[in-house]
Amino acid sequence: MRAVPRKPKAPSCDQCFFRKNHLCALELDQPCSTFRPHSPDGLVPPTQPALLIRSEPPRGATEAAPALPAAA
Repeated sequence: MRAVPRKPKAPSCDQCFFRKNHLCALELDQPCSTFRPHSPDGLVPPTQPALLIRSEPPRGATEAAPALPAAA
């Protein structure tokens, strides 16, 4: 029998760190943009995307921008 991947459940306000610690004053139907999952470790910052270092600069990055005319 094959394992069928389950869809992750959508987060709810009841799972939010701020709601669990009585720090939320919003009454919304869905989690807001400040939603952070409640965990035993406390408030955990969101994961940041990895910084990718390019081996060569992007095209056009070495060209100087045209100078603006001087104000009279």
